[in-house]
Amino acid sequence: MSVEFKSRAPTNDPRLAGWTEYPCAVVTAEDGTYQIVTRAQFDADPLAYIATTKPLAQTKREALSKLADIRWEKTQVMVWDGVVTPASPAISALTGAVVAIQTRVPPPSVEWKLAPGEWRTYDLAQLIALGSAMRDHIQACFSHEAVLDAQIQAAATSREVMAIDLTQGWPATSLAEVGG
Repeated sequence: MSVEFKSRAPTNDPRLAGWTEYPCAVVTAEDGTYQIVTRAQFDADPLAYIATTKPLAQTKREALSKLADIRWEKTQVMVWDGVVTPASPAISALTGAVVAIQTRVPPPSVEWKLAPGEWRTYDLAQLIALGSAMRDHIQACFSHEAVLDAQIQAAATSREVMAIDLTQGWPATSLAEVGG
């Protein structure tokens, strides 16, 4: 599937007699067929002009694979204490730190690196809160993936699958997303 925006419609196409609207989009399907529409028409509803020759099952498999990739990416970082910090990659180290601190009397505070140049001194309760926030963030990512997965599975056509926005609704992974 390709979409190419041109400054004018191809003039050698007999379907274009009297064509006066420019610019246009030439939407070419995998089977070589194409549609020519105005850029405004295409922008208003791109899915109306993009047909797929893929079987529904293949479209669903590809969407589910993309969804899993997005979820994996979203679980890697979260925002904590005003810093974008590792989530999934750091949770085992954080769990180890909590266990180690619990065995000491009195429990010491530890230096924890949230990101390059972003160190914090946390006591046991603060480390547990950070670990809980990491786990909650990761679970929220999986929960959102489950919702989108169900929408993909319920879709009756490839167009319905393609209309599902896989990029919205995820937990925050940047300062901009939390208003920072």
